[in-house]
Amino acid sequence: MIKHESIRILDNSTYSQYFAYTGLWHDNSLWFPSIHLHITDPKLTTQLLHTIHNNLIDNQFLKHEGLKYFMDPDKTRATFDSVDKFSFDGIEQDVKVVRVVDGDTVYIIADYNQKLIKLKCRLKGIDCAELKQGSLDANGRDGYCARDFLAHLCMGLNAKDFDENSKREDKKELERKLNGGQTLVYAQLGDFDCFGRVLVTLKKEKSSKKSFSKILEEYGYAKDTREKTRAIH
Repeated sequence: MIKHESIRILDNSTYSQYFAYTGLWHDNSLWFPSIHLHITDPKLTTQLLHTIHNNLIDNQFLKHEGLKYFMDPDKTRATFDSVDKFSFDGIEQDVKVVRVVDGDTVYIIADYNQKLIKLKCRLKGIDCAELKQGSLDANGRDGYCARDFLAHLCMGLNAKDFDENSKREDKKELERKLNGGQTLVYAQLGDFDCFGRVLVTLKKEKSSKKSFSKILEEYGYAKDTREKTRAIH
């Protein structure tokens, strides 16, 4: 049975300004209470919530490390300035490239909030020939050549070993190779571009000195567009 004095934990604490208490219940077999906190302050961050949680435990307001809480933000109190724009900017991790659309666009599998997510990404700072007929790079190569070169890099292979004169890969076969492999590459995620793609810098590994964008540029498959890369704000 839930004790009535437990219900007054938040009302008596110095943190009641942040919350409107909405419920307390317990597991059928173990006494691990779950507190449902309704956040009344839209600027309350996850970090601050953890600080409050730990402080309540330290002061014996909460005696169980197994406490669970649920962030339930009050959208009616939110304003344009009180909520940050969602962005992957600053996230760096190993990812798997599962589709190469063309020389500067890929789909990756990343880990976000302990879940695997699929993102369409644009390589930051470069532009390659399109796949459409007549679109060529500075050396007269079509967009399929740039696409296959990028896929070659994403499979962990060395740039110097790519044969640009070989037969162009079938789209499905190329995707089969990417999905069937276990190669991960290092990604530095950025903001969204004006088409909703995540701007990304890819490298063979974290310690690599050159990004794939730089390698594409050095081999003539891409041109530098850092001054023209448009992020959405």
